[in-house]
Amino acid sequence: TTHPAAAELAGRIAAVAPPHMRRVFFTGSGSESNDTVIKAVWYYWNLAGKPAKKHFIARNLGYHGVGVGSASASTASDRDDGSGMRFMAAPPMM
Repeated sequence: TTHPAAAELAGRIAAVAPPHMRRVFFTGSGSESNDTVIKAVWYYWNLAGKPAKKHFIARNLGYHGVGVGSASASTASDRDDGSGMRFMAAPPMM
C-alpha cells in the first residue's frame, strides 16, 4: 500500500506540474531511478511499435547505478554491450 505521506507529497508535486506531467513515481535511490526510467523508455517504444528505439545518452565513465541498465550507462563509450541497449557517450561539458 502507499504510505500516506508519500501520497500527499505526490499530490502536491502533481498539483504544480504541467498537465501532461502529472504522474509521480518514487524510487528508493538514484540507481533505482535510472534503471526504472531506462526500462520505462524501453517499454514505451516497444508499445509504440518502435522496438528499435533503444538509444540512450549517458555521461562517459559516469556512475549511474548498479542495475543492468544503469550499470550499462555507467560505462558508456559508443559501444553495444550485448544487452540490446546502445549507449552513446556524451561529449565533455565545459
